[in-house]
Amino acid sequence: MVTSKKIGKRAGRAWCRECHAPIQWARNREGNPVPLDESPDPSGRWVIEKGRRTRPLRGVEWERAQEDGRLMFTNHMATCPARQSIRSPGEGVCPPHLRESLGLRPRGSDG
Repeated sequence: MVTSKKIGKRAGRAWCRECHAPIQWARNREGNPVPLDESPDPSGRWVIEKGRRTRPLRGVEWERAQEDGRLMFTNHMATCPARQSIRSPGEGVCPPHLRESLGLRPRGSDG
């Protein structure tokens, strides 16, 4: 996981200590740090507003931001290759033991 303890900073830039990719830090509405990929991503869901505040965009708001040409970013937690290798393939957000207790089908099952 990328946390404030897991980054290195040099000359105003930050790097993920897990995968060494350049990242930038912003803060969500609650004031918590959010690691974003350094480069804008047209399919990203996060926009940086005044004062390095960030928030995810959804639905019509996301579509409008795309049409307006706003710079959008992806949360680095979703793209960090080191983080991806921690999860088993297809595990996703809900771990298998919770999926089972909730009565959900296992990920990747067709039936």
